[in-house]
Amino acid sequence: MDWFERITGFPEGPYEETQAALSVVDGRLRRRGAGYSYGVGALSLPSLARGAKAGAKNPTATTAMASPFK
Repeated sequence: MDWFERITGFPEGPYEETQAALSVVDGRLRRRGAGYSYGVGALSLPSLARGAKAGAKNPTATTAMASPFK
């Protein structure tokens, strides 16, 4: 059993069959006929430079651990 089957409850097949078995409703991934769903959303992968710039705009933001990269 791979990750897809563990999440959806069925093995991944041809695109059309897989698409027909799944839907996204109100930000939740649902398998048709199943009684469970998973929250889904957008994945953001900002660069380190962008993260540092955002941190500089909010100097009161802190972390619980000191950076090992100083």
